[in-house]
Amino acid sequence: MEDTGPSLRPGDLVEVLPISEILKSLDPDGTTERLPFMQEMVEFSGKRFRVTQKVNKTCVFCRNNDSALEIGGFPDDDVFFLDGLRCSGIYHGNCGRGCLLFWKSKWLRRVEDPSVPQPE
Repeated sequence: MEDTGPSLRPGDLVEVLPISEILKSLDPDGTTERLPFMQEMVEFSGKRFRVTQKVNKTCVFCRNNDSALEIGGFPDDDVFFLDGLRCSGIYHGNCGRGCLLFWKSKWLRRVEDPSVPQPE
């Protein structure tokens, strides 16, 4: 598989890798380079989406104080948002916040020829 790395750009068409390939990239904590692959993301495996944005940083709730925010960065320059993909919250107590999902480039494959049908 080709490493897409930070060469992905907004507007690129990508395919989320099969779950079997994504699982190979995860450590025992279910993360790739400290970014978790969440259960809510499994349903998108094998499907195609447009890259909407490269993610440089995000705000997260501090573990010690749910009212405080902390800025977290992505120094590897390989985290992306995909068009319309948000967390359903079903595996997080049905929280309903609709958070954007963070995708590592290792979990994506650029679609070079969009006329080739999506695999079943």
